[in-house]
Amino acid sequence: MTHRIDAFSGIALVIGWFALLVTSLSGEAARALAEGAPSPLMLVGMAGILFYLVAQSTRYTRFVWSHLAFGVMVTALAVFILPSPITALAEAFWRSVFIMVLFSALGVLRVAAQTSPMIHETGAMLVRQPPGRRYFALAGGSTLFGAILNFGVIALFSGMIRDAVKAAPGDATVAKARERRMLLAMLRGFSVTMFWCPLTVAFAITTTGIAGAQWPEMVLIGTGLAVTTVIAGWALDSGASRRVAGTGDPVSFSFTALVPLVTLLLLLSSAAALVERFTPGQLIHGVILFVPLIGLVWVLRDTRRAGLGHLRRYVVEQAPAQRQELSVLANAAYAGTLIGMLLPQILIDALIGPQGLPPIFVPALFMLLVVLFGLLGANPLITVAVLASVMADPARYGVDATLVASALAIGWGMAIASSPATAATMYIGQLTGYGSFTVGTRWNAGYAAVSVVLLGGALTLLGLWRGA
Repeated sequence: MTHRIDAFSGIALVIGWFALLVTSLSGEAARALAEGAPSPLMLVGMAGILFYLVAQSTRYTRFVWSHLAFGVMVTALAVFILPSPITALAEAFWRSVFIMVLFSALGVLRVAAQTSPMIHETGAMLVRQPPGRRYFALAGGSTLFGAILNFGVIALFSGMIRDAVKAAPGDATVAKARERRMLLAMLRGFSVTMFWCPLTVAFAITTTGIAGAQWPEMVLIGTGLAVTTVIAGWALDSGASRRVAGTGDPVSFSFTALVPLVTLLLLLSSAAALVERFTPGQLIHGVILFVPLIGLVWVLRDTRRAGLGHLRRYVVEQAPAQRQELSVLANAAYAGTLIGMLLPQILIDALIGPQGLPPIFVPALFMLLVVLFGLLGANPLITVAVLASVMADPARYGVDATLVASALAIGWGMAIASSPATAATMYIGQLTGYGSFTVGTRWNAGYAAVSVVLLGGALTLLGLWRGA
């Protein structure tokens, strides 16, 4: 019975994917939301996602139920406070559909990557670099792999790092120090993926929620600040890392090994950009369309006919098995959207209106808020969804739309590196036995503090240069 429920749940996700794409690429969804009533096909997509959530609810953990309870509380407030609660609830749930479909679509690419010998060979090459190159190899490799594998890069590289550390000479103290440096380089590299990569959930929320945000400019801004942040992390760790021995027999670095990944990213981004150029949809809708198709071609190239079996298992087994992650993400997007609607306009105006903070400082403030709420245990998706809803019309406050969208994506990345409540720090904390608070907050405290100051200053200077 469970297998049948999972199969139908996976099919429901495919129905949601189809409904989202058709309504978004035709402009139907935008028109329906502007008119305040979802279209019939949007309702079909919502029904599919709702079926998935309900069908999988018998296997939710207490952690998931605590998140859902928060969503119920926000829903109750919306029903009693908002003037058009049904419209608001529909818009918020459609955002949940969007996030779940995006995350599930990206999973197809992860399946293809995890069955690819090229991915494992390149990852092993990056992990086995000598100390002089190791930090940048791991950080750069993690951000590049993170664009394809998303959180999967943490699981992939963590295992390789542990194996490399065990194979290296040295006592237990040296091994622990070496493992810590390598894990931090990986975590920091993965976290800055949010700064620059248009395939991430961070870009999806900010570019679809903030009017006027331009993703090509966000990529340029994010890339520059990602490089700056990684260098700052290296400078902070360089003294200690020079005292830590290498990881066994080092291997030479090969840029050629990274060419397929870079080519894949360029191909996917270009195809998605064409969707944005020739349809009413946005870049992220192109990503949702082409990621499964590219993943299918990739897995068939590497495994031939067995690839179809991998994809079938993903739809009917692995996607339903992601029930915890998908439910938390959906609830965070839903609750965050509603909270943004519930915030009193007078409060928003007092903070960033004409009598509030000057527009030039708003991006830095928003970035800081995402990081601070992350340290308090808030999911970055909720914080970013709320702030994106507040800043849905940046022209009203004289704020640079692209810069504030970049600030939210950057804040999301810094929260991943420093918050004890993100999946990345929890996974590494569980793997090492140190706990997520030690990994994210204690180990990265200095790095996070220095980076936030640097990033806040850079965002303010960029605002001055861009004439905000």
